[in-house]
Amino acid sequence: MVLAGACSSAGPDDTCDADTIRSVLAGNLVRGGQTKPVRFEEVQTKGTLEASAIDFLSGVLGRGKPTGTGSAVWGMAGSGGTDGVIMLQMAGSRAAATSLPIAGALLTGLPWGEGPAVSAVFPNAVAILYATDDFRAIRATGTLRILTAAPLTASLDAILVSMANDTIHIAGQVSVVLSGPGCH
Repeated sequence: MVLAGACSSAGPDDTCDADTIRSVLAGNLVRGGQTKPVRFEEVQTKGTLEASAIDFLSGVLGRGKPTGTGSAVWGMAGSGGTDGVIMLQMAGSRAAATSLPIAGALLTGLPWGEGPAVSAVFPNAVAILYATDDFRAIRATGTLRILTAAPLTASLDAILVSMANDTIHIAGQVSVVLSGPGCH
């Protein structure tokens, strides 16, 4: 899965004053040996999300700023009715050609924006929530390989396991696009 963040202006010093974040994941889900296409999508604005959350996420996802001691949290709902929801929690600083471990599964959702640290063991790490009507990940493994830090693009490979030992592999392309005054 490729993760991309963009405020269409170019980099950490841009003048993009993001007021909207759009997240899309389009790819494949493998469960029980069956592969199916999935699409997750979410749009948040300063009207639906606190301005501080939009500002924090645009700095981390669009400009490559580190998360400090906390994490960046955002997610998407499936459009296929049974695809569920996916949420990503990413912590630490990122540089191109580095990999962040998936430190585990989120057992409950978190609000969008600045969240707590992902792991004391892995200060630069990712956690994932994935849930449907009949599946909730309790374990997650894999890596998030950073391609560019600003805007964020990365390759994600995640294996998710439920309490019943059911396994799901999600792969695809995720994009996070910022828009607002000064965003081109």
